[in-house]
Amino acid sequence: MTGSRSSGTAAASATPAAARPPRPILVELAGAILVVGGIISLLTSIEVVFAMDQQGQPLDAFSVISLAIGLGFIVLGILTRYGRAWLVTVNVVAVVAFLELISATIVGLFFGALDVIVVLALFYERPWFQWQPEGPKGP
Repeated sequence: MTGSRSSGTAAASATPAAARPPRPILVELAGAILVVGGIISLLTSIEVVFAMDQQGQPLDAFSVISLAIGLGFIVLGILTRYGRAWLVTVNVVAVVAFLELISATIVGLFFGALDVIVVLALFYERPWFQWQPEGPKGP
């Protein structure tokens, strides 16, 4: 009888770790927009690199930067889904949204509008990113 009592108190004293609240739908949407936009940017950049190579033109810095931006958006989208890099993501996406919106092209306006949606969603869900598990209580 004493054995069952001690195992019961041991189970009661072990408190489960506080789990992060469920991921909001706006965070899922923002992460998906970033990942899909990054994949589209990456594939478009790869296509441009191959077209330049077939024409015999040297690879310029803009092509390399474009590849890096596509990869960066994919990484930021994944980090956003897992509740990381909120400040970096908001700043990068806000700058890219501004640049896309001032491009005055249909594609630029479309992707700029999507980036604005991402920034607004991330600002709205900021408390989810700031969540911290409760620390041990005591002096």
